[in-house]
Amino acid sequence: MAAPDGRWPLSSEARAALLRHSSCVLGQRPPDLAISAATLPGDPLARMEANQPSPIVEVVALRKVFGQTVAVDEVSFAVAPGRSLAIVGESGSGKTTVAKILAGLETATSGSVSVCGRDRTRGARGTRERRRRGRELQIVFQDPYSSLDPRQRVGDCIAEVMQLHQGLSKRECESRAIELGELAGLDPANMRAYPVGLSGGQRQRVAIARALAAEPDVIVMDEAVASLDVSVQAQVLNTIADVRERTGATILFISHDLAVVRQVTDDIIVMQAGRIVESGITAEVLDAPQHPYTQLLRSSVPTPEWKPSAVSGTPTLAP
Repeated sequence: MAAPDGRWPLSSEARAALLRHSSCVLGQRPPDLAISAATLPGDPLARMEANQPSPIVEVVALRKVFGQTVAVDEVSFAVAPGRSLAIVGESGSGKTTVAKILAGLETATSGSVSVCGRDRTRGARGTRERRRRGRELQIVFQDPYSSLDPRQRVGDCIAEVMQLHQGLSKRECESRAIELGELAGLDPANMRAYPVGLSGGQRQRVAIARALAAEPDVIVMDEAVASLDVSVQAQVLNTIADVRERTGATILFISHDLAVVRQVTDDIIVMQAGRIVESGITAEVLDAPQHPYTQLLRSSVPTPEWKPSAVSGTPTLAP
């Protein structure tokens, strides 16, 4: 049962699961899975409760099954307010399924999910709750064009979100939409355009501005730069960094690109076949990966010393 303040307390078992699998939002590497949570010095969850704000995103023992396929298996992590967490892994590792459950687009088979201290394991009941959840968390998809209305100008698209979630007047929405467009790197001509008249990078900026229009506490970015070329990627990543600095929003960045997550995230969890295999501070995990799967991901990043084999298609050392 929820506490009077609307928060859902964790059981001792859930706390232990979160300790075993959580992202190190407090800047510490997770304890070894063989160590009992009760024996760990300086319980990070206890310190968070005593000295730090409560986690803004909390996932405990999350499991999602599609038919006979287990897409997400016992995934647990927590993110503190203002932090940026990367969820990485190959295609099919369960990254996007976690994002969809957080956004309410999928329902978990078991486990619990809370955002801003409120449980959202089950679907929203009624319009009021859906709008409240939209003000708490927004998602930016990999393909912005499919999530934008092709018949709606960019400025109207952003203003509509503010009318829905903030109840501003039409003039206030138009003025605020221009400000958000500037924050996301969109000029007045872009704001008057339709999605079809914009480049891929510009559309992604529109998607980011639209997400910001609800003034969410958490923004989930699902492969937000995967479809962009390198130069446009850099521009959009700079936009994300600026947005985070100015708004203080918590970012969950889902990607398979290790170079990108190093640039924009504080912490990282690595997923393989639906499970978390490693977690910690982004730079530490990428510089000294401990799990064989993380090491494989790290070694798969192309370097100047490697070139594709002309015969087998496998990478070989350049002479």
